[in-house]
Amino acid sequence: MIAGAIAALAFEDESVGEQEWLERTFAMLNDTLRNTKYYQKILKEGREEGLEEGLEEGIAKGRREERQQELQRQREALVDIVLDRFPRMVRLFKKQADTIEDPSLLLRLIVKISTAQSSEEAEQHLLTILRAASGDEGEQA
Repeated sequence: MIAGAIAALAFEDESVGEQEWLERTFAMLNDTLRNTKYYQKILKEGREEGLEEGLEEGIAKGRREERQQELQRQREALVDIVLDRFPRMVRLFKKQADTIEDPSLLLRLIVKISTAQSSEEAEQHLLTILRAASGDEGEQA
């Protein structure tokens, strides 16, 4: 490849016919090179690395999508519980639940809301979880 670039520079001022000859010559050399075992080995390694990287990216994407689906299911469960237990607070909980990106915090909030005795207690649990989600509180709810 480097030799081809240098030759192209050397033939830059030559006639079109000579430049075409140079291109044909390097095309034949390129075909010959491509058929060598060493070139095929390098090509195979490159393909394997590309497949491995693509597989890793696909797995990571799948995990992100799965996590988002789990978060959505948990948010829906939380809103259903709040709707049954504290219907006046549904809008607040729905809005705030959408800001929580940690499935373990959402699950903890679901449990706390399920056992809350009053809307005030439910709101306090929500605030505690929101602080934990924002990192303001080192202590877990």
